[in-house]
Amino acid sequence: MFWLLFAVGGLESHLLRAGEPIDAVLEVQGVVKGASSEEVTKLFVFIVPVEPARLYEMKVASVAKDGNFAFPSVPPGSYEVRAIKDSNVIARRRVTIRQGEEAPKIELDVATGSIKGKLSISGAAKTAKIRIIIVDSTTRISYRCTSTSDGTYEISQIVSGDYKIIFLDLSNRNILLVPTAPVRDIEVLGSEISRNYELSPIPATQPATLPATLGGERDRSTLFTPAN
Repeated sequence: MFWLLFAVGGLESHLLRAGEPIDAVLEVQGVVKGASSEEVTKLFVFIVPVEPARLYEMKVASVAKDGNFAFPSVPPGSYEVRAIKDSNVIARRRVTIRQGEEAPKIELDVATGSIKGKLSISGAAKTAKIRIIIVDSTTRISYRCTSTSDGTYEISQIVSGDYKIIFLDLSNRNILLVPTAPVRDIEVLGSEISRNYELSPIPATQPATLPATLGGERDRSTLFTPAN
């Protein structure tokens, strides 16, 4: 009997020690922007815990015609909110829900943009078969295309974000090409961007390997891509 009372007392003290409150769930609301009322209803929004051990707490919400969505009961913690279309993540945002504080309203912009232009290789007459890859350094979503015979290229339906650009010469053992002039990250915000580049093979003194930000071979991240 003594051991039973001790165990019950220990359990009670564990549950109530130091006056710790039980985590209260909060309603998290948000809105999807950048899509028509017809398109927005085809989307789903997931709220995914950043901690892998809490993935079972992932929740999904449908989107109304006005773009609004809501998760009625979300425990405190760090999450990534993802807008999904055809199993692809087209927008995402990190959010932290704190005990005792009002949950922030989440805005997801699903407007897409494009980038196009013309490539040339320093000292070479042909510019065909150059692989262009752009990678969001935060989410690691990547898009790619191959230049035409005259060096033109275009990548469309790009989710808003800041992207690094990578060039590979497919006709020459996938040698990494680098612009002859310094290149800044490309900011895509739902508009059309034009960029022309003069390229040259990477110097022999530098490692000719793909940057780690490429994030593997996937072209677009999916719902179950781990949060980074």
